[in-house]
Amino acid sequence: MKIFRMNLWSCLFLAAVVWINNFEVDALNPGFKARITTNGLNYANSVAIEALKTNVQKAKIPDQSGEASGFKYSISNIHVTQFNPPSSDISLVPGKGLTWKASNAYIAIHGDFHYKKWFISDGGSFDAKLSGVSFGLELDIDANSEGRPDIAAKGCSSSFGDVDFKFHGGMSWLYNIFRENVANVIKDSLNGQLCKMINKEVNEDGAKKLADIKVTTKLAKKFLLDYRLSANPTFQSDYFETYHKGEIYWLTNPNTECPFSAPTMPDQTDNKNMLYLWISDYMFDSIGYAAQKHGFLVRNLTQNDLPASSRGVLNTTCSGFIPKCVGSLIPEIGQKYPHMAVELRMKSTEVPRMTVSASGVSLNATGTIDMYATKPGSSDTPFLLSLGAIGMTNVNISIQNELVYAQIKNMKIKLSVIKSAVGKISGSFLDFLVKEALNTVLIPQLNDLGKKGFPLPVTGEIKFTNTKLSFAKDTILIGTDLKYTPKTSAPIKDTSGPLKFIPNSAGIALNNKL
Repeated sequence: MKIFRMNLWSCLFLAAVVWINNFEVDALNPGFKARITTNGLNYANSVAIEALKTNVQKAKIPDQSGEASGFKYSISNIHVTQFNPPSSDISLVPGKGLTWKASNAYIAIHGDFHYKKWFISDGGSFDAKLSGVSFGLELDIDANSEGRPDIAAKGCSSSFGDVDFKFHGGMSWLYNIFRENVANVIKDSLNGQLCKMINKEVNEDGAKKLADIKVTTKLAKKFLLDYRLSANPTFQSDYFETYHKGEIYWLTNPNTECPFSAPTMPDQTDNKNMLYLWISDYMFDSIGYAAQKHGFLVRNLTQNDLPASSRGVLNTTCSGFIPKCVGSLIPEIGQKYPHMAVELRMKSTEVPRMTVSASGVSLNATGTIDMYATKPGSSDTPFLLSLGAIGMTNVNISIQNELVYAQIKNMKIKLSVIKSAVGKISGSFLDFLVKEALNTVLIPQLNDLGKKGFPLPVTGEIKFTNTKLSFAKDTILIGTDLKYTPKTSAPIKDTSGPLKFIPNSAGIALNNKL
């Protein structure tokens, strides 16, 4: 019988909501951290009780038979007609884990009966009321050798109070002969199966769900986002925390660690929300390191990358429609290489770094821009000049629908001449290049990608409500309440496409242009 076949994982999922991705265990500072508060556990408990209520209403007890005072009896078609949920709570045991306790549930059962002795045979129906149904167990949660979360139930115990029967049919005095036998059979059957079913929910069903969770996420087809557990969870009196790797690797070389470590995350004393997430700027710096190391932050900018109305600005000979172009701003280019176009070959020369402080998020990047003259059908590309580029920008971070969005607010790019084959370069040309060749391409592209949103490590069953975003030293902090919505048959959205990587930090995309 599965009278108490609750979806315990629905509860525990909320208690371990951020365990989307996990791996090996180490003692370094995490790049990502999550905290589940007592308010979160209280909500998890309410979800579990609702699941319990739904499943108990569908439960049926196996047919039973026996003998009392020479009467052979059988009971069949036993099903639940009423269920009053227990008082229950999921509580924290500091330094150990979680306990789940429930008491005083009430169950009403209806069934059919039949008895026989010699030539006497009869039957009817009955109603049984079970009160004082209780259970309790401990939940062990830790990280295995692969950094995945392990969950196990232990020490489960259950008990049932009184079972009251009422028979419907003739000769009620006769039914009292086996009333107590039937009551004990039903009580023993329930009591023997309750912990078995709860243990199965945790140790088998819950473990299976954990094993099915994706442990890595591809980004831009080149990177691998890793949320491995970096340590066992810790349990305090009013919350428990999980610690995650929070690093982004080059997809084909996931074992190469960054040469720098994640900084210490600031503490958070406010535990009013159900869930808190810490996102270290280390996560975004790690993708910058991987991109820089593997030559990803390289981009050639040509006329085709500009809006159609602005493509003429890269001409070496100006037209009547676009009187100002590279050839007019640097006359020597127009004279030496007429009727050609200029190509900008941009690359990052240092690992871009993202900085989070109480005032917000900023990004610094350093690179070079080499300019060449090109002509369709010709392989000759004479060198024109080389510029040093230092980019600085503020990034506006927001969160909605479990996605983090990024938008560039103020981008400043400082250019300096490193080498020139076309004489002296004027400051007006550098300002023109920033405005036309960079701002008309870079900012719109980045902000368009930032609108796609970067998914946080939660599933579609968990929705954020009352969400607050704040910033501290080296950390983006999210505080939110939760709403659990059971999964539907709708297909899961693929988040591994090439556009999903950008909003990790809109600034990383900036460096893709330098």
